[in-house]
Amino acid sequence: MRDNVLWLIRSSQKDTESTAFSKPPTKIGEEPFLSENITSQIGWQNLESVFWEHLQIADDSKSIQGCFDVGLTEHLLSGMVFESIVLQKMPFHRWVEQALWVSQGMNPTRVRNLYWGNYFGSELRKKLDMACDGNFLAAYIKQARYVDGQQNGSAHALRNGVFVSVSLTPMECFPGLPLDISAQNNIVWLSNTLRKAGVL
Repeated sequence: MRDNVLWLIRSSQKDTESTAFSKPPTKIGEEPFLSENITSQIGWQNLESVFWEHLQIADDSKSIQGCFDVGLTEHLLSGMVFESIVLQKMPFHRWVEQALWVSQGMNPTRVRNLYWGNYFGSELRKKLDMACDGNFLAAYIKQARYVDGQQNGSAHALRNGVFVSVSLTPMECFPGLPLDISAQNNIVWLSNTLRKAGVL
């Protein structure tokens, strides 16, 4: 089985989560995810523009949270692990994640979890700003750097929310590959910051 890359957006205007997937080239067909093989063939640079289109739509609709997840096919189940229906094949940690997420109801005040890519809407952004002396994005940009000053994670402001990733491309976090220490450091920093803000 190949790895999946997918993104999910939860809008405050809908009563359930909706999964937004890119289908830019015809090679992907109707698969509701991007496989590692497809991602490698097409290249992240080509897929990134479609991802940003989806992210812009989410931000314009004032979504609460969005995530770009990377995981094994049997763990993501083509994105169905993010739907309201829980499946018997879901790994235990996905059951826990789903139960905690659904228990928050229509307007969650906490994030679902931490992922490779994370979109935080305006309300979450305010809480994160408060936890970072007024500017979460600036704090993460400072954090997500190598010692030589080069960025090792993404950080972008949108009109309503912000987007951050733990590394520059999702391919760096595919299961089966060793996770770079910089991505590990970014995960720890984000996790601590989300907890400090009371949203994880």
